[in-house]
Amino acid sequence: GDLTSLESAIGSLAVVDILRGQHINANMLQASTAFKFLSQSIPTGMRAFTISVDQLSGIEGLIKPGDYVDVIGTFRFPTGREGESMPVVVTLFQGIKVLASNRILSPYQVSQKAGTITLALKPEDARILAYALTIGSIRLVLRAPLDSSVEYESNAVTFEALLKKMGMYMPQPTVTQPPTVEVYKGTSQKEERTFK
Repeated sequence: GDLTSLESAIGSLAVVDILRGQHINANMLQASTAFKFLSQSIPTGMRAFTISVDQLSGIEGLIKPGDYVDVIGTFRFPTGREGESMPVVVTLFQGIKVLASNRILSPYQVSQKAGTITLALKPEDARILAYALTIGSIRLVLRAPLDSSVEYESNAVTFEALLKKMGMYMPQPTVTQPPTVEVYKGTSQKEERTFK
């Protein structure tokens, strides 16, 4: 069972430790396409990031390894008025590769239950997602297998944007203050005059 040529070993992964000078047997290697460990499926320069999902945010457990998803976040932003905030929905990432669904690494298996999804993210994107999870909630949007489109103008969705989409938006009338002029009489006396 020992290998007799370099070509039969190149491109394979060692499943056991191989010592220098040791004969290499076919049972000691595995094809690089047959992933058994999560670390073997992480693209170079990326990081595996696991998120918790429920039936709704995880598409009913039907997301499988090898799929691509968009990540959408919902956050509460201050309105500028004391103690008030409004929900805002934004697309955080587009076309993110799924590495695992729960503990399944095979692209030919579906977990069929929600739990966790592991994504391949750039290091800086992993930090952004970690922060986003502490201040809001996220949902995954599943893409078609060959869809690599990118939405370059991804605007935040607010209640105002929703009303515009439904054709029900009425802009608030702007209140303009009448112009005023400060009038100084002498060195210490000042008064304001309003012009209408």
